[in-house]
Amino acid sequence: MLIKNINKTVYDLLIIGAGPAGISASIYAKRAMLKVLLIESEIVGGKLNKTGEIENYPGFKSIQGIELAKLMKEQLISFNFEIKNQKVESLIKKGKIFQIKTNKEIYLAKSIIVSTGTKERKLEIEGEIKFTNKGVSYCAVCDGFLFRNKEVVVIGGGYSGCESALYLSKIVKKVNLIHHSEELKIDSELKKSITDKENINIILNSKIIKINGTESLKSVSIINNESLEIEILASAVFPCIGMVPNSNIIDNFEIMDEWKYIQIDSDCKTKIPGIFSAGDVTKKKNRQIVTAVSDGSIAAQSAIKYLQDFKI
Repeated sequence: MLIKNINKTVYDLLIIGAGPAGISASIYAKRAMLKVLLIESEIVGGKLNKTGEIENYPGFKSIQGIELAKLMKEQLISFNFEIKNQKVESLIKKGKIFQIKTNKEIYLAKSIIVSTGTKERKLEIEGEIKFTNKGVSYCAVCDGFLFRNKEVVVIGGGYSGCESALYLSKIVKKVNLIHHSEELKIDSELKKSITDKENINIILNSKIIKINGTESLKSVSIINNESLEIEILASAVFPCIGMVPNSNIIDNFEIMDEWKYIQIDSDCKTKIPGIFSAGDVTKKKNRQIVTAVSDGSIAAQSAIKYLQDFKI
């Protein structure tokens, strides 16, 4: 698509990504009376919209991710916030001004917060691409209802995989939870919830090697640590094997680690003046909703301080 025009407005701060980190940063920046633009390529709220029950976010004993995303969006709207539903393609810096190219326009800004989050890691096995959106889904909350009373497979024994399996167990006939290690990598409370569910079958020390089917997904082939290949009937596969950062838009700035996570200091600053980052896209130990919100507030306050001394 051709770029239609350059938006000549010079924003104080442009925030890329409207997940919890980007929303938090936006609120703090707007309260500081900055001229702010928030760009999101998909849905405001980010992966919250794909999250089931949340029980570890302060203020809510239990809340569905999509509901929390809705509340955050409503708070944004109350600030009369400028949000563009566009995809950022590249980012360059000319002098002290950033040029942000999207699929529709080019924007100018004095400072940037990158809060683009992560995307699901792929299995990279035979059949995955063929059956993506036809039985292979990376979001149990989004697509679980499509497989009511059927048998499904969840890949991954961490929190994402186990929480997806638990969610699906309320909808489908049977969940086969496959994990490559000898034990699930979750806390004891979640483990008890998983093991107490009669329709969750835990398969350890095994990995998926192929997704089978012709017109529709029929089964998966797995191999255990004894090199024994087993076929499991399934109507759907939900891979939950980790995330990779959405950081390709800043490849040219060389501010990422070997895994492509953005490197920041305790103030959410990168080594490039004017570029800040927050949330799951950054190099950090814990990637939770509450830590993303915290990052967003810190990044915004660092940007506010940077702009106080800003001179072209």
